Amino acid sequence: MPTAVHYLPILTTVVAAAFTVVLYKRWNQKRSAHYLLWWMIGAAMYGVGTLTESITTVFGWNLITFKAWYVAGALLGGAPLAQGTVYLLFSKKVAHRMSVALIAA
Repeated sequence: MPTAVHYLPILTTVVAAAFTVVLYKRWNQKRSAHYLLWWMIGAAMYGVGTLTESITTVFGWNLITFKAWYVAGALLGGAPLAQGTVYLLFSKKVAHRMSVALIAA
């Protein structure tokens, strides 16, 4: 029997979507801020991961949903967030090179 805690991913999905929109609007104002672009991608992927958790809560476990969660949440969620931070900590030249390496990987 699902409790209120089981529905937390639905709320998390809404918050992640709202945060992604805020990051997009800010990045759209300042296109040179590459860290905002990467953080927006990371927040969106996190939102996709929590969306798949929400689908699992509402409809039950499904192999395709699990694979989508694994790819979006586990593989594509953290790397863009970290790459955004790279743009804040390193020179733009180094950060661009690391972006190319990340995309290639």
